[in-house]
Amino acid sequence: MSSDFEKHLYLFISDVMKTESDLEWFEFPDGYKAGSIFIGDEADPIYINYSFPNKLNDCYLCISDGSHKDLASQMASLQQYNENEAHLCHNHTVPTDDKYLNENGWYSYLITTPQISYSKFPENTEIQGRNIVFRLALPLSKNEKSIKIDQGINALMDYFQKIERDTISFV
Repeated sequence: MSSDFEKHLYLFISDVMKTESDLEWFEFPDGYKAGSIFIGDEADPIYINYSFPNKLNDCYLCISDGSHKDLASQMASLQQYNENEAHLCHNHTVPTDDKYLNENGWYSYLITTPQISYSKFPENTEIQGRNIVFRLALPLSKNEKSIKIDQGINALMDYFQKIERDTISFV
C-alpha cells in the first residue's frame, strides 16, 4: 500500500466488515489498484474485493468466494472504466468479457448499493477528506442481464427474491 488514503480505506472496510485480516493488494499495468480482504472463515472463505479510487470517489466492491486476485482485477478495471470512459453508478449494467467470470457463468455486473449484500455497509463515507461512494458490482448471468435490460431493475429484484438468489457471488 502506498498512500495514507489507501490505508484508511482498508481500515474503514475492515472495520465495517468486522475483520482483522490482512489486506492483499494488487497494482495492475494500467496503474489502477485493488485490494482483497478475507472475511469468511477457513471452512467458508469469502473475500471482499475492492478498487482504490484514483481520480474520482467511487469505490467498486465485489463480495465473493471466487478467485480474489481475478475479482480484484475486475474491480480495478471497473474503476479504470469509470474514471476514463463513462461514469458507472446505481443500477447500471456493465458487460464483461473476462474469461474467468465467463467460464463461471457471469457475463455482466449490476452496479448497485452494498446494502444488497451487507445491510451495515454504508453507501458513502468521508476518508481523508474525500466523500467515497461505495458501489457493489454484482455479477449477473446472461438470463439475469436479460431480465434487467428487458424488464427493468424491479423485475430483476423480484426475480432474485423468487429464486432466493444469494447476492454474494459464488464462482
